[in-house]
Amino acid sequence: SFQAVAPHGETIVRRFYEELFKRHPAVKPLFSKTTPEKQQVKLLAALKLVIANLRTPEKLIKALTEMGVRHQGYGAEAAHYDAVGAVLLDVLEETAGDAWTADVHQAWADALKIISTVMLDAYQDVPASKPVAQPLDKPAASVKKPEEVKKTVKPAVTKPEGETRKATSSSSGTGETSIRVSIDKVDELINTVGELVITQSMLGQFGEVEQLTNAHLEKLRDGLAQLERNTRELQESVMRIRMLPISFTFQRFPRLVHDLSTQLGKKVQLKMSGEQTELDKTVMEKIGDPLVHLVRNSMDHGIESPDKRIAAGKPATGVVHLNAYHQGGNIVIEISDDGGGLNREKILEKAKSSGLVGEDDSLTDDQIHDLIFQPGFSTADKVSDVSGRGVGMDVVRRNIRSLGGTVDIKSKPGVGSTFTIRLPLTLAILDGQLIRVGREIYIVPLVSIIESVQIYRDKVNVISGKGEVYKLRDDYIPIVRLYHIFDLEPDAKTLDKGLLVVVEAEGAKVALLVDELLAQQQVVIKSLETNFKKVEGLSGATILGDGTVALILDITGLFDLNKKITTHPDFSKSFSSNKTGLESAKNHKRKDNSKSNESTGSDDEAAA
Repeated sequence: SFQAVAPHGETIVRRFYEELFKRHPAVKPLFSKTTPEKQQVKLLAALKLVIANLRTPEKLIKALTEMGVRHQGYGAEAAHYDAVGAVLLDVLEETAGDAWTADVHQAWADALKIISTVMLDAYQDVPASKPVAQPLDKPAASVKKPEEVKKTVKPAVTKPEGETRKATSSSSGTGETSIRVSIDKVDELINTVGELVITQSMLGQFGEVEQLTNAHLEKLRDGLAQLERNTRELQESVMRIRMLPISFTFQRFPRLVHDLSTQLGKKVQLKMSGEQTELDKTVMEKIGDPLVHLVRNSMDHGIESPDKRIAAGKPATGVVHLNAYHQGGNIVIEISDDGGGLNREKILEKAKSSGLVGEDDSLTDDQIHDLIFQPGFSTADKVSDVSGRGVGMDVVRRNIRSLGGTVDIKSKPGVGSTFTIRLPLTLAILDGQLIRVGREIYIVPLVSIIESVQIYRDKVNVISGKGEVYKLRDDYIPIVRLYHIFDLEPDAKTLDKGLLVVVEAEGAKVALLVDELLAQQQVVIKSLETNFKKVEGLSGATILGDGTVALILDITGLFDLNKKITTHPDFSKSFSSNKTGLESAKNHKRKDNSKSNESTGSDDEAAA
């Protein structure tokens, strides 16, 4: 990428200062004692110095430290580094053209953060008596006297709220992540802690009481209820500190859409709404790449060329709409376009030629749309740097699932497509429903639960080779026996002794057979993959109030597991005295005379 911009060095620094002064007029006084021409020469020299010393970190750190010392002496503040870095990234991207990719952008962004950190680290190391030299690339309006230079205070790096910084210290070599938080959120947190201290003081009084009376017990109950409320408020306040507006993810797309529309020869207008919708910082950091893939997909495969749009009676300019909003305990991000929609016939033809589906298979529209998420699948006629490699959509689904989210597609030919991403607001805490299967406790995310039902035998049907389904109103919902998937011994294997918990993910429903519904509570998510290994069907674990470990179910993973299991050994034991369907199976078994007077699960499975 540097080779692509090197011949345009003078153009880069000229555009850099134009954009810097336009966006941040407050920095102009720092440059009042120099001419633009001289400053451009200095900045270009600084960039070349950094590039030349990338393979010799010791020299680079020394050079940057000297720059930091000079900058501090002339009043350069930490916020100025952030402004310079953001503007420089945009100018480099503008100049590099096609050579600028998401990976290149991230590499430059990380490098600039490291550079600014090394310079800022030099601030606190300047002796008060040391003379201050002229700055390399940021002269100031006036020179501070050496005794005015702060020698021990390291200024904090300030950014627009929600923007994070990964900094590498020159002395320790360890990474840090910082985030700017609104003072209102900090005040709210302090107030909550104050309430918690008062409640603790009230409860502490009972430790001095030798004998508790009924009045004492009543106050103790009130105090514990207050403690529960304060703890919940404290937890919510801390989580809100990590919540950032999604606008910091959306802001990269105007440039992306502009450049890609020019490359594809299409006219595309980008609309954005819900930019102030907040989500967890960790989720935001990981959702950027999937959104880039989906927007590029909409522009390449969805939006038609101007000629085709005019012929179809549409405006020549297509529209890609990014929308974010909260729904329940999730954040929903929609990427929609008014293009031609998904080509059902072309997708199906490609899938058959690739062997993903059989020639005689009959698929619904949703199943056909789901094929585009298969690894290596692409309907592009030719391979380009935008599409055709089949590595985009499967990565999107994998990354979104790793965040505990789902992605759905709605498409109408000639009207357009909408990709809907549903993500949890945070990856740290989960609202869950505790269920019991045998002696084990599992947790089902509340946002996935539709309802729980008692089982009526006349609504259960067995599909040969597929499994059991339960008729719930007008839907036939597959039944998943959790004890069979996780190899447990349940209270009873007959359906009439258990309950069904109907859950939904990615537009599909299944009914989980459980022995008992327990309490609902918030749980702290602990990663299984980090502490043990990845287990299909489980998204994590948590520690309950009594100290036991409960596993958190991954609903999407359970869907996949259920598809792999075609028969269960206990289909014949749907009910303790089921007379529908099983008598004929038993008669058939007697005719086969496979085993006399025995009725085991495996026999019933074979009969079915």
